[in-house]
Amino acid sequence: MNESFTLRNRLLQGGKRVFKTRKTCYELWKGKKPSVKYFRVFGSRCYVLKDHENLGKFKFKVEEEIFLGYYSKSQAYTVYILSSKCMVESINVIVDDRGSRLRECDEDEKLSQEEEKKEK
Repeated sequence: MNESFTLRNRLLQGGKRVFKTRKTCYELWKGKKPSVKYFRVFGSRCYVLKDHENLGKFKFKVEEEIFLGYYSKSQAYTVYILSSKCMVESINVIVDDRGSRLRECDEDEKLSQEEEKKEK
């Protein structure tokens, strides 16, 4: 939810002058393009550090989970734990955007478009 507010605040809103310049409100105010490199793809695979448990020497220290979003009350991430089927907030998260389902859907769409072109 916070990501959508961030996008809304940085996109064009009203006024013919703003639309003529083709710049976002952030660009007009700060003089540079906004950075969105910290945005993560919802539903991506992520890895959460298990720092709340007393782990032994040979146990895994991370779990593979699903990224759900950002926690509204702090800088933590909200993730879905597959093994216990519950949601948890954690700061120690690494999100793997490369294997996201969103990108897989885009690739499937590209393949179907290529197949249609071959049929014609």
